[in-house]
Amino acid sequence: MVSTDYRIRIVYMICLLCLMVPRHIVACFADLVYKSRTLPSHSISFAYTVTRALLSVCLYVKDAYTNELSDVEDQAAKISVEEQMQITIIQNIEKDLQLAKSEAKQLIEDIDQRIKEKGQICTQILGNQGKISTLESDSSTLCQTLELIQQERVNLSTKLSEKSAYYAKLADDLNTKLQKQQVKHTTGEKIGDSRGNCGSENCLNADNLDNDEKEVMKNLDAAHAKFDLVTQLKSKLVSDNSKAKQSIELVRRRINGFKSQLKEMDRRTLEEELTALLSDKAGESEYLQSLHQQIDKLKGISHILKCTCGKEYEVEVDLGSK
Repeated sequence: MVSTDYRIRIVYMICLLCLMVPRHIVACFADLVYKSRTLPSHSISFAYTVTRALLSVCLYVKDAYTNELSDVEDQAAKISVEEQMQITIIQNIEKDLQLAKSEAKQLIEDIDQRIKEKGQICTQILGNQGKISTLESDSSTLCQTLELIQQERVNLSTKLSEKSAYYAKLADDLNTKLQKQQVKHTTGEKIGDSRGNCGSENCLNADNLDNDEKEVMKNLDAAHAKFDLVTQLKSKLVSDNSKAKQSIELVRRRINGFKSQLKEMDRRTLEEELTALLSDKAGESEYLQSLHQQIDKLKGISHILKCTCGKEYEVEVDLGSK
């Protein structure tokens, strides 16, 4: 009979084998142990030895498998760590790439915006250059117009000065001639009073009176001619003033088409020019009025001449229409 000690050991080994070998091998050993109840002792010892050898092999295989499995697990862990690192790196790279794409898109949008702004600025610059050119042209036109107005004003001032000097000279001549006529009339009266003293002297005085009458008529004709000349000059002056007003009105119409920033300045300048012309016209009107007053004084002059035949002639200055 097999001893109990061997059986216990065999059962223990079978339990260990259950942990390391497949089930069908364990079943074979269990069946062998069950049959060993009728086996002799040396067979049981052999079975025990074989079981121990098999257990040793299984333990070796298990250790080798365990070591290899541990190496594989370590390698797998390393690979997993590396994969995780690679995944993390890839994710970071993807994030950086996405950020770079976003920055590139934003940069492109900024560039497009800058290009649009540059186009707008260029358009504004071109518009401003056009406005500047227009303003320069308008300014040049205004300067030329103002120069023409100033030249016209100078010409009008010169003409007015010449006319004023002429009128002053004419008034002086009229006053001088009037004084001469008064002296001659006074002399004629004295001669008429003394005509009874001498017959020859009376004849001489009659001749002198005739000469004086002729001289007075000549002076009257000259006064009529000068009055007509004054009237013509007045008409010409009115015509010149009308032309000046038309020129100013033409300049105003041309200025109405200019820019508002130049319009105010030119309007003030034109107003000053117009004020100066109106003041010149007022001065001219005053001078013409003074001439009319002098002419009215000349109209009021009259003198009675006595002829040797006894007739009396009233001589007066008639400056009516001829």
